[in-house]
Amino acid sequence: MLCDYNVPLEPVFGYDIGQMISHEHYKNGVKMYQGVNLRKMKMEGQEGAVKKVVLESGYEINADVVIIGAGSIINTKLATDAGLNMDMNGGI
Repeated sequence: MLCDYNVPLEPVFGYDIGQMISHEHYKNGVKMYQGVNLRKMKMEGQEGAVKKVVLESGYEINADVVIIGAGSIINTKLATDAGLNMDMNGGI
């Protein structure tokens, strides 16, 4: 599992909850690569099956399955300009 933060979901749930999530993955045999970024995926065959992922450092990791969980950054300008009160995650 690749994670661009110190622990999975750190910006959403904080370090402590992210550490618990990381520990559960580790207990179930998942190899964790934390604080890293994906550079590219190497494909093989006519159907383009992913066989390796390459980190920004150039380190290559064999991959059986690739699942991408991409988040988003919300734009709260309209709500802020309207004077709405928001929580720390931008929720109203």
